[in-house]
Amino acid sequence: MRTTGPDGLGERAYYRPDEGRLTLPDGSPAADWPADALAGPAADLAERGAADVVRVEGADGRTLEVFVDGIAAPDDLVVFGTGHDVGPVVEFAERNDFRVTVVGFRGAVDLAERFPEAHRTVTTSPGALDEALDVDERTHAVVMTHNFVDDRIAVEALLRSPAPYVGLMGPRERFEEMLAAFDEEGTTFDESALDSLYTPIGLDLGGGSPYQIAHSIVGEVLAVSNGRAPRHLREREGHIHDRVDVDAPPSPEP
Repeated sequence: MRTTGPDGLGERAYYRPDEGRLTLPDGSPAADWPADALAGPAADLAERGAADVVRVEGADGRTLEVFVDGIAAPDDLVVFGTGHDVGPVVEFAERNDFRVTVVGFRGAVDLAERFPEAHRTVTTSPGALDEALDVDERTHAVVMTHNFVDDRIAVEALLRSPAPYVGLMGPRERFEEMLAAFDEEGTTFDESALDSLYTPIGLDLGGGSPYQIAHSIVGEVLAVSNGRAPRHLREREGHIHDRVDVDAPPSPEP
């Protein structure tokens, strides 16, 4: 057994996606076997936030079992609006491990004071969203400003972004009115963009109070974030949680 590298009982190493390699606790790179064989499975598990025991074999016949615990960065949820119905959504989203940003379009409200559970608050104008926010494929958005013009501008910007979920508060007829306004302006969206839009927002849970509505909204966001179609668990066959399947690539010959 070598004295260097993460291959002894109790030894630890860390994989950070931005570095693309395994590092030892002191920050030095973990080079050679088994670091090269573990990098791929570690990257996969880190992206999914999953854990598994990975078995790697060296060219000299040595075998090593390593427990890899992947910790993924939380998904973002951006909530547009400052009304009192926003608070329960922010609260439930934060408790469900989303990194929550509240965006307000009017400067008269102290967003940090009104929404203490939010990780970040932003006050901007609807036309400056591209500069104020960094929306990527792990950003989910809930639009609930209750202002038709503000909602329309926000929805247009979000549908042109990689956001996989854009939830719009209000009845279906309200979005149809938006589409008519977009059409008058000559603004169009392809089907893939419209597939990310959820309106009316939320799951059909039957409740109408602010907290019941928030449960409905955050539940829908969770389902999209986890790649699930909401249904009763009694209707699901097999395990409740998906099993992790990660294979380490064989080590190259020396």
